[in-house]
Amino acid sequence: MLHPDAHAITRYLDGDATEIELIEISSHLADCASCLENVQTASYLKRNFDLLWRSWTPERHGRISEAVRIADALSSQPLSPVSEWIKTLGFDELPGLAATFILDSTKRLAGAAARSFDQMFDCRPVPVQAGVGSPDTAATLQKHLNLSSLELSRQNADAAEKALDSAAEIDAFSVQSAGIEISEGDRFTARLVVDSRKRRVSVVYFPDKSKKFPGYVLLLPADPSVTPSIAAFSPVESASYYLADFKELPDGLFTLYMGPATGFPGSGETDH
Repeated sequence: MLHPDAHAITRYLDGDATEIELIEISSHLADCASCLENVQTASYLKRNFDLLWRSWTPERHGRISEAVRIADALSSQPLSPVSEWIKTLGFDELPGLAATFILDSTKRLAGAAARSFDQMFDCRPVPVQAGVGSPDTAATLQKHLNLSSLELSRQNADAAEKALDSAAEIDAFSVQSAGIEISEGDRFTARLVVDSRKRRVSVVYFPDKSKKFPGYVLLLPADPSVTPSIAAFSPVESASYYLADFKELPDGLFTLYMGPATGFPGSGETDH
């Protein structure tokens, strides 16, 4: 028989498998070490789930939730670099960084927020367009932009866009692009720029030559009818950074993930 899937293994462990399934799976496990390991792992999780659930930190819960969400979103996609990427993505290998952004090319609005699951990265919004006006006006503008970023981090697209609309009434240029700067300790690591005018999202990554760097950036739309996409980090000639680019994006809410680490800068080699 073919390798039993997760649903068949669950029925097998719960005692809900049909008599034919029981015979086929038991016979298969006698000859397949990898499936036997899967069954043993699932059995352990079934017996110890409550204990494991209580032992996990909030960061761990968040990482698992994101991994399940990505896997569900990509499960229907054909074999592609995206599915190859997700196949290598275990719970512990989930990128420590995710960014959420909204893009509205009609109204020329862009907003962004980022979060780190393991506190490895420090993420902060940065203005791509300089605000204008008095200090009080600038403070009010920044208040709207901060509120938009907060609502995006909560996946509240409507509230985020409303805050951007309020900011646009003060300075229409300030909301056409949005940026996130990402640092790892004292080292500036990456910059995300969302440009509503060009319908483009770019991630610039400055690698540490002593460490592996993310091979890809995954873009997951909130709209299930929009296909997830992936961009590889490529070196920029005569520059010290790598660039991943998404162009001609539709309007909407997106989540962006960096990772996993696949190779060393300048080596031209990646892990598979």
